[in-house]
Amino acid sequence: MTRTLVIRGFNDKVHEKLGNLATQKGISINSIVRDAVDKWLEQQQSETIRKHHLIIYSDDESMIKLLKSMDKFAMDNNLYRCFCGPTNTQATKLLGKLEWYNCTVEPYFYSNNNRHIQQKNMSKTQNENDIMNYCSKVMENIANNADNKPVCCLDFLINDVGHSSLTQALAIERAYDNDRIGGFMYLYIQDRCFTRV
Repeated sequence: MTRTLVIRGFNDKVHEKLGNLATQKGISINSIVRDAVDKWLEQQQSETIRKHHLIIYSDDESMIKLLKSMDKFAMDNNLYRCFCGPTNTQATKLLGKLEWYNCTVEPYFYSNNNRHIQQKNMSKTQNENDIMNYCSKVMENIANNADNKPVCCLDFLINDVGHSSLTQALAIERAYDNDRIGGFMYLYIQDRCFTRV
């Protein structure tokens, strides 16, 4: 369905120049304007904010305060609010109460039963590939449910990956960094996974 587009500053002189150029090229004025608008929209799409932050925290109390601030930030900026990670933590329970979308794919990769079966039956390479595939499914879930709206995603899954393998957590973080979703992604890692013995 076509609609009339009124363009401010598009006077008779400009319209005549554009008409002459369109005639010379054998195209319509509408196609020139449509191409210009399409290019502008494409440029706007590519300039969507894509931020990726790593947050290291020390205790649940500081985490809860931060999450409440993040909720206000996401609401004020009309961002799609989502999170992923285990459902039994204070942080994810709070986000559920605040009506953030839980984009965790079930069964959760790091649930005790699921993890024990996987480690028992797989090589290290198979297990690393499965972790990467699982994280990709979570990212697809976020993208599909955000419906092109910029996201504010709080990722606690990376904390469990880091407990299992810091190398794997960094590989997943790099993979995400190369193919980001528009908006803000916050990766939460509790500082104990960085301690050295």
